[in-house]
Amino acid sequence: MDKRFKRNLLAAVIAGMLLPAAAMASEADLLKRIEALAQQNEMLAKELQALKSQVQANEAKAATATAPAADPAALEDLKG
Repeated sequence: MDKRFKRNLLAAVIAGMLLPAAAMASEADLLKRIEALAQQNEMLAKELQALKSQVQANEAKAATATAPAADPAALEDLKG
C-alpha cells in the first residue's frame, strides 16, 4: 500500500510540474488569438467607415438628383 501511495504521489507531482508549462502554451495561444481578433476588428472598423462614407455619398447624389417640385404658376403659363 505504501508503494502504491508513493507512486501516485510521484505521478501527481510530475503532473503538477507539467501543468504550468501547458498553461503557458495555452496562454501564448490565447494572446495570439486576441491579437488576431484585434487586427480583424480594426480591419472591419475601417471597412465599416468606408461603407458609411459610400452611403453618405450616395445619399448626397440622390438628394441632388431628385427633380424639384413643379411650380403651378409656371405650368399655367405653359398651358396657355
